[in-house]
Amino acid sequence: MMIEKKAYAKINVVLDVLYKRADGMHEIDMIMTPLALHDTLFFTKKTEPTICLEMIGFEGDSKDNLIYKAAILVQKTWGIGEGVDITLQKRIPVAAGLAGGSSDAAATIQAVCELWGITPTESELIALAKEIGADVPYCLFHKTARVQGIGEKIRLIEPMPKVYVVLFKPTYGVSTANAYQALSQNPLNHYAVDMMEAAIANNQYDEICKHVGNSFEQTIYEQHPELQALKQDVS
Repeated sequence: MMIEKKAYAKINVVLDVLYKRADGMHEIDMIMTPLALHDTLFFTKKTEPTICLEMIGFEGDSKDNLIYKAAILVQKTWGIGEGVDITLQKRIPVAAGLAGGSSDAAATIQAVCELWGITPTESELIALAKEIGADVPYCLFHKTARVQGIGEKIRLIEPMPKVYVVLFKPTYGVSTANAYQALSQNPLNHYAVDMMEAAIANNQYDEICKHVGNSFEQTIYEQHPELQALKQDVS
């Protein structure tokens, strides 16, 4: 039995970092929406309990990949005695804020549950996804959503109007950990997430454009001023 899954990239239409919590995590409020850009994964069930991952278009240790970790977590959580061969065709750029790895992990959770005959509840899926990464719960849905907390509070909202998105990915990446660390050294810039949600609900393209924003922008621009210049060039 073989299953094919598309793992879609996402963008943060607006992202507001509210504050740093006592546990060291950051409380966030944001609206995410999926893109047509996607990775493709193929899953083939096998009787022996091994998990093998082949990656095309991506280099790295397969056992350190979120895909492998997701499959292992499902296998251990439900005590599954079968295995799976997984092939990843990578298209989403890494370290680009597009949740490529998280989306791959979410697709893996859903695919291996189907392959192994597991029927978890939505809350069980979200809890499992949260163990892997903050963006993974959202990636289970691939719909426009308001996401709060540390990424585990997900409320689906009206879909974004159909628009074209231009992505620029430099040769370097910015890790999430480094972005949060830099953020702690600067005042937080806040954005009107409520107004963005209203603009999307009312299909107001100009208002959507007005409220696009990301609390990480200014700190990242200080590290990489060429990104701010690029944004100004295409605005």
